[in-house]
Order: sequence, then C-alpha cells, then structure tokens
Amino acid sequence: MVALAAILVGVLAGFAAGGNLASVSKLRFRGEAAVLALFLAQAFSRGRIVGASATTWGLVVWAAASIGLAALMFSNASQPGAVLAAVGVLLNINVVLVNGAMPVVTPADAHTTAVSVSAASGGFYQLAHLGTVAVWAGDAIRLPILGQQYLLSIGDILLAVGVATIVANAMISSEGVSGGANIHGSPLH
Repeated sequence: MVALAAILVGVLAGFAAGGNLASVSKLRFRGEAAVLALFLAQAFSRGRIVGASATTWGLVVWAAASIGLAALMFSNASQPGAVLAAVGVLLNINVVLVNGAMPVVTPADAHTTAVSVSAASGGFYQLAHLGTVAVWAGDAIRLPILGQQYLLSIGDILLAVGVATIVANAMISSEGVSGGANIHGSPLH
C-alpha cells in the first residue's frame, strides 16, 4: 500500500516538474522484476492478501524478501531515492525482527485492543506495550487520508519518499525533458 501510494505521489510530482510517463520506461533499475516479486512475497507472507494468519515461516519469508529489497535498492544507489528507500526497508526489518511483529502505537482516542490489531492484520502487527523495543520505529505516525486514519512507521515514510523520488526523477530525466533539472536541483546528465 505504501509503495503504491509512493508511486502515485512520484507520478504527480513528476508531472508537476514537467515530466512525462514515457520517460519512466527509460529508467534503468537493477532487478526491476525482482523488486516486484519481493514486494508480492512480502504481502503474501504477512497474510494480508490471502487472509492467512502470520506464522514463523511467514515472518522469515517477509524478512528475507525485505532484505532482498534493501539489497536491490542499495545496488541502485546511483538512482536518487534508492538509498532512502533501502534505509526505510531496513528500519522496518529491524523493528519487526526485534519485536516479532510490527508494533502499532494507537492514538489515545482510539478504542483498539491487542486482539483487534492482531486479528485485523493476520498477526503481523501487534499493539505496542511496555516491553516493545524501538517503539519509535513502529507504526506510530498518524496520516489521515480521505476520512481514514493510517498509521505509518518512519521506515514506511522513508521508503515512500525514496520510491516517489525514483519515479519522479525518472519522469523528468534528460531523455524525457530537455534542459530540465532533477528533483534534487542539480543539472541532468
């Protein structure tokens, strides 16, 4: 969900900077198909798509897919935003592995229980408690969108900004926009 929203934000930013979608086809990103496969592996392993409960094997698959994603992002470090996305993935891996699930810090006005968080997420998320490690890296940042409240982690935000940057920069690349500048303000190559 975060990656899809980030792609949309990147496309909008790319259009705002005078870019076009045709330029995205010229993006050279190592492991493009693997990135998609790893995102799908993450989704299935969390039980979010097929509705299964999280299991130890699911956590192992999710962590392996996440490590693969971070490695692919780091291997594309020359792409603006790739390292930021990798750092976001690594933050999420760490907080999930040290806690056995992604900790969720609910707003004070929410009537949420640990059982409801676990049930709604297939067990991949857990309500933060006194024993939660690195609670600051869990899903604690409120983001209201279209009347819904979403909770994101710092890792989610870094991942989203990184992915949006990759997409927007690809849209305004030198092949797609002559004489433009990339979103970091330096001249295009």
